[in-house]
Formats: sequence, structure tokens, C-alpha cells
Amino acid sequence: MAEAVPQTNESHTISDNLETFSLIWLDDKTNSNEEDENLEKDLRNIINHLITFQNEETCQQYIEKRPEEDRLILIINDSFSHTLVPRIHQLRQVYAIYIHCKNILGKERWITKFTKIKAVTIHFDELIAQIRLDQKKRMKDEQPLLINIFSNSENAGKSTTGLNGQFVYNQLLIDCLLQMKPINEQDKNELISICTREYQGNSSFLNQLQEFQNDYSPDKVLW
Repeated sequence: MAEAVPQTNESHTISDNLETFSLIWLDDKTNSNEEDENLEKDLRNIINHLITFQNEETCQQYIEKRPEEDRLILIINDSFSHTLVPRIHQLRQVYAIYIHCKNILGKERWITKFTKIKAVTIHFDELIAQIRLDQKKRMKDEQPLLINIFSNSENAGKSTTGLNGQFVYNQLLIDCLLQMKPINEQDKNELISICTREYQGNSSFLNQLQEFQNDYSPDKVLW
């Protein structure tokens, strides 16, 4: 499990999120057993930054304090869903909601009131599979491949003022990266140290990090 906070019995990751999305799991039945630890590993392989809560009020306070620019993906136990979802659904930082319950019957009409509810599942393997599928789509939406450099096709060939702003930003970023000096050993070790702290407990990413640490050299970089 992630680091525990004795006063609230909550757990959280030990560093600030380095990625776009965060995953919040509210369930009063989570324990430090092997099954829950395996669930956390599966979830962190989808979205690394995982924060777990057992108390509804504490969870709501955390969500409300997050910046509007955050992208929060929520997993909520059914025992909290009818009270928490109406209170946080309108918050901009709440991006998607998944509900884990014992019985789906009778929930269909209630679910339709809240568009951010993406799935209601009985089994955790179904929930994880749905989150993984949705997250792939979300990542494509957040980081699109901009083939058309114009924000409007009617502008093509007329003026550079219609250039897609994100495309221009990406070009400038690539130009800056190309002009950077090759990474030295100190920079490499600092990057590895930051990533090791951020992805502590995420075996999948740490294996990739270990491969980078062992095999990286500037001459192997592909531009």
C-alpha cells in the first residue's frame, strides 16, 4: 500500500504528480492485504499517481482543493456514490467516475443523471479493464497528433495567423530539445532519482527505468 497517514487512515503517493492524470480510489473496505496490493499495482500500471481514501469527507476535501486544471479519475465504492457523486460531479477537475458495487440493478436511471460516470461494475477486473480502455482514449485526446497545422481548413494557404497554436508550440519545443547539450551523467542520475521516487512501487515503470539506466547513451537516441 502507499504511505499511510495515521490520523485519517488514508494513503497517498509520496511525491507530486508528474503526469496529467491522477487516480483517486475511495473504498472503506480497502486493507493492506495481498489482493488490494495487487489491485493497486494494476491501477498504477494504468495511471501511476494513485491516492486512496477510506473516509468520504476527507476524499471530498482533497478533490475540492485540487486545481481545476487537474485530471482526476475517481473509483468510488457504491456505499459512497449516492452522497459523494452529486457533490463533486460539477467540479472541473473531476474528469471521470467509476463505481464499484455489488448490484447494478436499479441504478440505471440514477446513473444517467451524471455524465461523468463512465462505468458501474461488480467485478474489479471488469472495472480495471474499462479504465485501461478509457485511459488509452483519454491519452490520445490529451496528446493528439496534429497533422493539420491550421486551426481551420479555410485558412490554409491564406495566412500563418491561422496556424494551430499547439503545433507551433510543439515545433518550438522540438527545436529547443535539438539545441540542448547532450545529457551528462549527473543529469541522468538526477532524472533517475526523481523518477524512482515518483514511481516507487510501480514495477512496470521501474523496469523501464532500469533499462534506461543500464542502456542509455546519446548515440542511441533516435530523432
